[in-house]
Amino acid sequence: MKYTGRFLIIVFALTLALTGMAAAQDNTKTEPVNIKILPPAVLQAFKASYPDAVIKGVDKETENGVTLYEVESVDGKINRDLLYTADGKAVEIEESIAPENLPAPVKQTLDKEYPGAKILKAEILTKNGIKAYELSLQIKGKTSSVTIDSEGKTVK
Repeated sequence: MKYTGRFLIIVFALTLALTGMAAAQDNTKTEPVNIKILPPAVLQAFKASYPDAVIKGVDKETENGVTLYEVESVDGKINRDLLYTADGKAVEIEESIAPENLPAPVKQTLDKEYPGAKILKAEILTKNGIKAYELSLQIKGKTSSVTIDSEGKTVK
């Protein structure tokens, strides 16, 4: 009978811990995305180009006096962020890419200029019709970023 008190305390503590974990998991609800801030031309252009993508976030920003609309999306395993002008023209596209799918010239530059670097994140950046690869690297325990164009040249 002397173990009954300890047993009850343990059961009570476990119950509290599990209740706290369940409550923490319930806080993962996300707010609905307000796509109303997007001009119709932007939404139409996005849906036409990426019919299976799910919009995760939108934003309106101004760069050099020009109003741009950002659409953050997921399309299968691809994370994609796009910047559009109000008339629906995509001016910048960032898409995730698996490191093993990087073009050979990019891989060669990495091996030559950043030997032993681990790729933490890789994205294709298309701006003004020009592709480059933005990479987040871990080199000897430090994180670094580099942009390399399609031909393997490091972009400053």
